[in-house]
Amino acid sequence: MISCEVLEKPGWWREISLVIIIVLSLGPALPLLWVAFTEASSPLTDGFGLALWRSFVVATAVTLISLLAGIPAGLLSGLYDFPGRRLLLALLAIPLLLFGEFPAARAFEEISRTIGDTLLYALTAGVMATAMGIWMALAAGRERQLRQLALVAIFLILSLPPSLNALGIVELGTAAPAWLDPLLRSRFTVALALALRFLPIAAVLGMRSFGSTSPSQCLVGAVHGVTLSLFLRRVLGPAMLPAAVTACMVIALEATAEVGTVLLLRPPGADSIPVQIVTVMANAPEALVAALCFFYVVGASILLMLGWILAGRIRAA
Repeated sequence: MISCEVLEKPGWWREISLVIIIVLSLGPALPLLWVAFTEASSPLTDGFGLALWRSFVVATAVTLISLLAGIPAGLLSGLYDFPGRRLLLALLAIPLLLFGEFPAARAFEEISRTIGDTLLYALTAGVMATAMGIWMALAAGRERQLRQLALVAIFLILSLPPSLNALGIVELGTAAPAWLDPLLRSRFTVALALALRFLPIAAVLGMRSFGSTSPSQCLVGAVHGVTLSLFLRRVLGPAMLPAAVTACMVIALEATAEVGTVLLLRPPGADSIPVQIVTVMANAPEALVAALCFFYVVGASILLMLGWILAGRIRAA
């Protein structure tokens, strides 16, 4: 039986776990990056280099604007109970109505056709990403060097373009035998790509949650002969469950909103709601697009509210 003390002691499993997760997250994109830098005549001075510089400028601008606007807004909504705070999200959906005809029946038909695949992608990606993120947080543990390595890996994963891993999976799928279709050419493939994309969210929340626990709990359990599985079920699991639920819900929302990955990897007829919105945007009436967006915002709000309530009840328990 494995003692729970393994969570607080150095071990070979930590480095191996981090390497496995990093390779899984970055692996599909590495062949494409290698080709881009080796076969291009001058990868840093031609169009690729210019696009890379523009991407850096845009990323820097978005980061600064998000910090300048998001931090005051978060502090204001978190510290002050001003009137109408709970209705703020609903007010954001008002421009989607365009004050015209609201084709609810047609929009509901499209939503009904795509809601199953949307929930499948979102929930599967949320569960897989949360599991890998918690695993990554436990592997990093409290060692400074491993936590720094995990943070560098998180930054690298987030810095990759969203569609790069998807394109790498497409290339792997074209060369893979037919018996690998369930892994590389299915709905599971879409969920896996989304999970690898949003893994850093779960990893950051997991590292923060694990770092807030006391190492003495594990050491006391080891003295009394508590096994690792029992410690995870009775002590560490309940302590990290609110962070895991929060990560799963946030990742599910992010996976639902992702369009590029789903467009590249979805099987025929397995669209998500945002993909359907993008698909009909060029030809459908504005009212239909607005109605689809409205139902999407309402559904995302309900999912977020349920996750918030569930996480609050878990913390209270």
